[in-house]
Amino acid sequence: MTKSILLLLLLAISHSNSPVQAAKAKDVLGQKLPTFTLPDLNEKIQTPDNWKGKILVINFWATWCTPCLKEIPMFNRVQKEYAPDGIQFIGIAIDNKASIEKFIQKTPINYPVLYGVKTATKLVQEYGNEAGVLPFTVFIDAKGIVQRIAPGQLKEKYTRESIEKML
Repeated sequence: MTKSILLLLLLAISHSNSPVQAAKAKDVLGQKLPTFTLPDLNEKIQTPDNWKGKILVINFWATWCTPCLKEIPMFNRVQKEYAPDGIQFIGIAIDNKASIEKFIQKTPINYPVLYGVKTATKLVQEYGNEAGVLPFTVFIDAKGIVQRIAPGQLKEKYTRESIEKML
């Protein structure tokens, strides 16, 4: 899929009022979260086991995705507020390390950022996003079960409601 086609899909979904499963999604709801190994920006390999027992909000994004970048300040706020309750946001960038580091210099991110182009693209599909739409967010409860998947730019109210349902 070319960047221009993907960008058109992103724009269409990001302008909807609520996250809906616009992409043809696999039935991942109620299933155990797919495992992964991805590097963080310090080149340390991370796996979901690093956050075992926490409620995870995994956000797939890219530096060239405008709706993705608009979510980050909100995710920073919500992460800071809910961290004491065992909530952990994880950003998985479908991008290269240099682009991510350049972006983070201007817009800091207060949660772990992992990256990978091919591996992260495959992983986002395993989470039910067969069309490769970005941003794409997955809400996983403390037992590691996928509770919600949400393609497109999230509103803060929806993000908070999704977290509250898992507390």
